[in-house]
Amino acid sequence: MASGLQWAAATLRGPMADLGFRAVASGHRYVIELATGMMGTVGLNNATKGYGPGVTSIYPIVGVRVDTVERTVAEFQGVKLHRYYPATISHPLVYIAGRRASEVPWVFGPGHTEEPAADLVTTLERFGLPFMREHVTLPAVLDAMDRRWCTSPEYRKPVVLALLGRLPEAYAMLDQVTAEIGTREDLAAQRWRRFAVAFRQRDWAPS
Repeated sequence: MASGLQWAAATLRGPMADLGFRAVASGHRYVIELATGMMGTVGLNNATKGYGPGVTSIYPIVGVRVDTVERTVAEFQGVKLHRYYPATISHPLVYIAGRRASEVPWVFGPGHTEEPAADLVTTLERFGLPFMREHVTLPAVLDAMDRRWCTSPEYRKPVVLALLGRLPEAYAMLDQVTAEIGTREDLAAQRWRRFAVAFRQRDWAPS
């Protein structure tokens, strides 16, 4: 039996394409070009607990991926760059639309796909796409980070600050995180030190 996520991916592919989105990651993520170096993303987070076989609730996460930021973070961390993940900033669609998480109507399963798909796509068009388009500048991305709409802001925010020419703030953030890590030697601490060293060695002068 197909899973609810598979039902959702199969049903959403066409309507999402009509909005301009392209399916990636086996249809579990959608991307759209917003501007040069800026990509809108929708990830289909899901949950099956409390549902019957083949039934899944979909919890879309709407984001904006800034290519320069993600390339820089990956380079400084010494890791391979992924083309679509993670988003630089992201926020659940239910909150963008002013709903409560408990009101999520997007439950997919056998014989129940068209209605939740139509509502999800309509909600995305009304609220998700405007959210993306409102965050196609670095100042807007920084504002979203200040609202905590960001994964691992300790890596991404200093890069955005530096790209905006606000290096003293970026270095201050690096100093703060480094002090919090202290003498730790775990893998996360080593990755942070590698990032911080590379960050300080970069010439951030405008080209």
